[in-house]
Amino acid sequence: MLKVASRWLAVAVLILAPHVVFAKPGATTLDDLRQRFIQQFEQSAPEAAVTPMSDGLVVTFDDGREFRLYLDRAVSRVEAGEPAEVVVDSIVASTLAPDPGAFDPSRAFILVRPVEFMTFAEGEAARGMEFVSRPFVGDLTLLLAEDMVDRFVYPTSEVVAETHPDLDAVWRDALARTHDAQGEAALETIDPGIWLMTARWDIASSLLLDGAVWGRPDVIALGEIAVGVFRDALIVVQTDQPRAVAQIRRFLQNMRSDPNYQSDLLFVRRGGAWQVYE
Repeated sequence: MLKVASRWLAVAVLILAPHVVFAKPGATTLDDLRQRFIQQFEQSAPEAAVTPMSDGLVVTFDDGREFRLYLDRAVSRVEAGEPAEVVVDSIVASTLAPDPGAFDPSRAFILVRPVEFMTFAEGEAARGMEFVSRPFVGDLTLLLAEDMVDRFVYPTSEVVAETHPDLDAVWRDALARTHDAQGEAALETIDPGIWLMTARWDIASSLLLDGAVWGRPDVIALGEIAVGVFRDALIVVQTDQPRAVAQIRRFLQNMRSDPNYQSDLLFVRRGGAWQVYE
């Protein structure tokens, strides 16, 4: 639980004192890892070009292949306790490795992602590539991904259909695997009316898709709740606590630069379906 003990200490402080700027001494930032990657990658593959992006970078090989690398998961791995040099080594190695190849359903998951994340997907679709995705709620979407240990990759519908033409069955199996891999969701009190829900950190936001979680007696006992979404945790707030709701809204807006940020909206589950909480 190193992840919860370190990163979510910052969450508690920000919620309890929303006007205080909190930063962990010596914390690794996305920019730190980006610079480390560039330095090491240029030594390993001097013929390739590396272009920084706001949320990662683009690697272009001399044969024209382009690799878009998002570093949010790398930051989370470091925050979870892995040495930064080990994380960077693994990312460099996977970038230089061949493409994942054929779709492997044993490593497939369903991830919650911001709609704006699909901007990249739309760019790929313009070149005849379409990812396996479904609309979800508000500014969130659902995306089929493969866990490559150091990163998630997003197979196209064409690649998936080559070996598994029934995309609905693939989706159902990936969703079941996601639920199984998350483990038991932990619910921790942060402040009156506010809780933190955690599970396996890199797929924790997919707890939204598990009806069994929201039917648990301890969750039902909270009454109507609204949920703030991060990739590695959910923030739960009772809707009959207006001050707590206002705190969480401010908190979500202040966390837009966090690599695990998903949305600054709150969501409520009614009639078994999620909707935006106004």
